Amino acid sequence: MSPSILKKLFIVDIAPLFAQFAMGMSSNLFVNVPLNTEFDFFNYAGGLTILAHIVNGSLILLLGSVIIWYSYQIKNPLVLKLSIFAVALTIIAIMNGVVFLKVFSVPSLYSDGNYFSIMMAMSFLSVFTVIFTDLYVIKKA
Repeated sequence: MSPSILKKLFIVDIAPLFAQFAMGMSSNLFVNVPLNTEFDFFNYAGGLTILAHIVNGSLILLLGSVIIWYSYQIKNPLVLKLSIFAVALTIIAIMNGVVFLKVFSVPSLYSDGNYFSIMMAMSFLSVFTVIFTDLYVIKKA
């Protein structure tokens, strides 16, 4: 298995990661608190943007799984570990996103939503770092 395919997958993964971060930040700009239900978030933040954010996150997770498979195929243990770490960070970001939506349905927890939002953002930023590290490791191999 050629590492060039994996390099291309990493580069392709950067675009949806950037879009994910941009959609998340832009949707957070339009949230009005208090919200009556968790679904009010979709009305205030723009339902289509949030839906695209969710679909894009799923695409990133799927692409991460493909990257893990290709990482396994090239038999480089460091690339494989970094790829698994990137997917783990993506899962952490998704979990924080789900909790973030749930928190806004409970008025006494509004202030806690900021923690989940920043954890989601930092997880995706960390995925960027891991991907660039992966690209560096592949280049050196």
